[in-house]
Amino acid sequence: MQVPLAKAVQAVSTVPPFEGRMNPVIRSDGVTFIVDDAKAPLWTIPTVLHFMKQAQAPRKTIVMGQFRTIQASRSELTSP
Repeated sequence: MQVPLAKAVQAVSTVPPFEGRMNPVIRSDGVTFIVDDAKAPLWTIPTVLHFMKQAQAPRKTIVMGQFRTIQASRSELTSP
């Protein structure tokens, strides 16, 4: 599309997070939750864990719900 990378980055940075997909929720006492409760394939978990590893906070907690095994396509199993 011949859009310069810097311009594309600037445009994407203005898009707010989608609700339920790694969106921040900040409480009045300053505690921030990163909400990622939309259904997603199992292969997305490493990305979330990497994000948490990189996050700078005095304390970090991850709460995960129930996992179900579903038939995955070959492309899902090999995606990063």
